[in-house]
Amino acid sequence: LGSDKEVLELLQSGDIAFAFGIPAAKLSSFLPEWDALTLPYLFQSEQEMIDWTRSEASKIMFEKLERGGFKGISYSSFSMRVPLSNKPLRSIEDFKGLKIRVMGTPVAIDTYKALGASSVPMPFGEVYIALQTGVVDACENGTATLYGQRFYEVADYLSTLAVLPSLSLTLMSKKVWDSLSQEEQKAIMDAEPEVFETTKNALFALNEKGLTEMKKAGIEIIEPVNPEDFSRALRGVWDKYLPKFEPWVQDIVKGILGDRY
Repeated sequence: LGSDKEVLELLQSGDIAFAFGIPAAKLSSFLPEWDALTLPYLFQSEQEMIDWTRSEASKIMFEKLERGGFKGISYSSFSMRVPLSNKPLRSIEDFKGLKIRVMGTPVAIDTYKALGASSVPMPFGEVYIALQTGVVDACENGTATLYGQRFYEVADYLSTLAVLPSLSLTLMSKKVWDSLSQEEQKAIMDAEPEVFETTKNALFALNEKGLTEMKKAGIEIIEPVNPEDFSRALRGVWDKYLPKFEPWVQDIVKGILGDRY
């Protein structure tokens, strides 16, 4: 149907009813508050992220979707973007001077800059060769994606540091939703918990398989030391972006960060 932006515009106009897998980062072009869920080190694990998606704060975010002409149905994916590299990344010092391919979003670029790395935006299709030839020292993505794209063939280490969150949504057109009967609306929402659980279990299985297979292939799993150092380093990114959001969004972010902020 086109780019994420075009799909979202089709939802707004009611020309399509459903869209699956819309990244929060893309939705933020229409509703800026969704950029808040792309902030670094927001969640410290995938389980923490998943727990949040079932929270009251998440429900508020979904209710606000209607301002943009969308009806939030569920989350369709949730993962942490972790670094895969040619050097072990145990401490914040290990990021100094690291050349890492990142998404070309301001948040992602600012995040790795705050850690002392050099962000290298490039098309996804060029990452394998860039790692192989040393154009970059590292890339970052969800475990299942890193495995599926075989990036482990040209890297040596996988960090478990949950640097950037990655959330995608299943949306309906608000126009189409409003045209449905109450019974039809109820049927859709009654199915959501089962669909959510099925999606969650499938994603967990894919991530677990990716991790297991990469370890078999010789990838060394690196646990970060002194996680509080990363919180301190990334506070500047939080401080830069938080004031751009409405107060209610700031409250949601601060609620997630807790005493780390």
